[in-house]
Parts: sequence; C-alpha cells; structure tokens
Amino acid sequence: IQDRPEIRAIYCRHKGAFNQMGRTIGKLMQWAWPRGLVKPEGMELLAVYHDDPAITPAETLISDICLAVDGAVKTTGEIGNITIKAGKYAVGHFEISMEEFPAAWNAMFRLVIQKGFKTTEGDYHEFYRNDPKSHPQQKHIVDICIPVVPA
Repeated sequence: IQDRPEIRAIYCRHKGAFNQMGRTIGKLMQWAWPRGLVKPEGMELLAVYHDDPAITPAETLISDICLAVDGAVKTTGEIGNITIKAGKYAVGHFEISMEEFPAAWNAMFRLVIQKGFKTTEGDYHEFYRNDPKSHPQQKHIVDICIPVVPA
C-alpha cells in the first residue's frame, strides 16, 4: 500500500478489448514524438481503466492510454489531458505475459482485502515498465495500481 502523487499526462482514448490497445499506443506515440514528449529514459507510459471487464463487454471497454508529462501540454485531435489523482493505492509489480494480466489483477484484489483495505472510486491503472518485444520471453513488466481506503 503506497501513497502515490498526482500524475499529469496526455492520453488517447481506447475503446475495445484491452489486448488490442497497440494501435492506440501507436497513435499517442506518433502525436507525442515530434513534440519532444517521448523520452528514451524515464518515460512513463500507463493505462487508466474506466470499465470492469467482468461486467462490460470487451468491445465496449473504455481505457485511456497515457504518457506522463511535466506540466501543461496543448493537445489536439484525439489527444487530451488527464490528471491521475493522488492517493492511497495498492501497488503490485509483475512480470507477466498478456494472458496473465487477469490473474495478476485478481491477485491484487485479493491482496487489498488481505491487507485490510477496500477498493474505492478512482484511477485504476497500470504502469508499463518495458517494451515486451525487447524482453527475452516477450513479457510485460508492469505495476498494477488500485485505489484503496481502509476497510
């Protein structure tokens, strides 16, 4: 359980299955690259989830693919600004394949309960810590962040 700071970011909205976000990531990077916002070191790419895949059909899931930025950025077209709220989060670090994401999220929800917390309204998100194409086993290194309050 961690107290996390506010994060300012730019985003591109994705509608559809979570495992189909590659095109949306590409759109965000294509917009951000020529504006000098993509940094080889220290870049923070994340996704904020607005729907629960247990109750929302995959084709209508809404998520925001985000790139953390320093300060205000004037956005255009499909790119917007978002602020991820500061607060208390359950944070789990994983090295997983695409198929293991649901199990990792389920493990995090169980951990929240075991630690005496409950989930709350807020910005459920993932930080992507690598490019899985560069991983020897094509795995994602990711931090899953769930907003919590004491139970």
